Amino acid sequence: MSEFYTALLDSFPHETIRESQDQIFRQLAATWDKFSVFIIDAPTGVGKSAIAYSLLKASGNGYLLTSTKVLQKQYRDEFPDINLIKGKSNYDCALNSDFNVADAPCNLRKQLMMKCRGSNICYYYNAKESAQKAPFVQTNYNYFIAAGMSDAHNEGESMWSKRKVMVCDEAHEFPDIASQIMSRDVDVTWLSKRFDVDLNDIEFEEGKRDENIECLRFILEVLERRQESINKTLRDTNKDAMEQANGDPEQINQHIAKRLRTLQKKSADIDDIVGSISNVLEKCLEDPNWVVEPINRQKLKMATIRPYEVFKYYVENKVDKLVFMSASMGDPEQFVEDLCIDPADVVIIDSDSPFDPELSPIIDRGGLDMSKKHIDLNIDKMLRLVDHIAAEYPDVKGIIHAGNYRVCKELLENSDYRLRTRLIGKAESNGQTNEDLIERHKRSTDPTILISPSMYTGVDLKDDDSRFQIIVKLPWGFLGDPVIRVRQGESYQWYVNEMFKKLIQASGRSTRTEDDYSVTYILDNGFTRVWNRNKQYLPEWFNKRVVRPSL
Repeated sequence: MSEFYTALLDSFPHETIRESQDQIFRQLAATWDKFSVFIIDAPTGVGKSAIAYSLLKASGNGYLLTSTKVLQKQYRDEFPDINLIKGKSNYDCALNSDFNVADAPCNLRKQLMMKCRGSNICYYYNAKESAQKAPFVQTNYNYFIAAGMSDAHNEGESMWSKRKVMVCDEAHEFPDIASQIMSRDVDVTWLSKRFDVDLNDIEFEEGKRDENIECLRFILEVLERRQESINKTLRDTNKDAMEQANGDPEQINQHIAKRLRTLQKKSADIDDIVGSISNVLEKCLEDPNWVVEPINRQKLKMATIRPYEVFKYYVENKVDKLVFMSASMGDPEQFVEDLCIDPADVVIIDSDSPFDPELSPIIDRGGLDMSKKHIDLNIDKMLRLVDHIAAEYPDVKGIIHAGNYRVCKELLENSDYRLRTRLIGKAESNGQTNEDLIERHKRSTDPTILISPSMYTGVDLKDDDSRFQIIVKLPWGFLGDPVIRVRQGESYQWYVNEMFKKLIQASGRSTRTEDDYSVTYILDNGFTRVWNRNKQYLPEWFNKRVVRPSL
């Protein structure tokens, strides 16, 4: 057996290894020296976190990228020896806790920043230095890519040294995340209000690319003039605050600290949008993969539909080997094409589920048309159906995948009183995080039910944390998004593939171990039709879970 296989076994963090894990190790070891990219399509229960840990340890050094804070916490709790680094806003200023590091006074006073860093009191820069020195580093996709982009922009010392391996968990999300990093919505109404500028005459038109680009040029000119004024105000306010505090950030009172934080955020916002528009104007004239299309007459979407540039410049060149892991990779060929990876460099490893499908059936309850055209007519029917299913599980916890905030709001406000008292969720994006909601749910001694439009992935509701789940509507991409609209126009199969990736993720939130069990209900009447047409492309372990589909 190869040395790398032995190293993987020696690095394995548990006393016993599952058969599925050993099979993946054997396939990795057999191909490790010949290929550079590995795609592991393995369902919940295989134990991907232990595989990720073993890969890092066996390689000697590497990066572990995750997509959500929930998943970051799971890795941190299970493997505390992997160094964790987050963005600046997650760390308090060591001198004045009214600030976080992202908006602290030192951002505008280099001498103060160097003093704090030199005396090793800054929580963020200490964590950053530890991450740079540590052999094994965990962070999220956004931070890793943003740090690399910042290095390139500032032409400074690279945050990320080249390492032997990068393991990307929940990798099915990577293309979307990379595309979002390069995208920007230009909302004329918001820009006018946020930065006190006059853009009232600007209107975008569908299919008028050249005219829309000219509008962007005008907006950029206006914002650049305002940017100079905002940043001067910030510098002057910071200077005055520090003088009043005799140069000591600890002495800045809360009122002035709030004013500074507000100005810092405004400055960061305008710097970000100016940089984004400048970048897009440069690229979209040459690259056909860039979309410049209106969402409405006041709002324009600028985005790349294939984020290979992000991957090539800020990820691929940082490691020798790349390992993408997910329980729902979808079509690996589409994934490889979107990131412009040479198929000859890729090994695809599939794994079966160790779970008994009878312990986690997916039941098609059908009959509910939740399409945009018919949702208004079926809200009452949806409420009754969800009420009925939840009533069958009065003493256990569960989760409802609502699909959008509209459905969340209806259930939170208009469902049967007995159900409403069990629900934990939010009807809008109000600052309350999914992590907060999950923690409340897990700690509760009552049979609570999580409800969210965005808990498809990275949520671990094992055992009594969830015995049933309801998927109200199929998670189709929003066609009001120009990028999704363009991709769907190019390939309807891509659109279907993206939906099933989310659906498979959602269906795996509540059965997490071989002895665990739960029931998943799908209410959307489109499921049977789309499943029958596409099941040959789906993992067999998923198909085995589907019961009583009507033809």
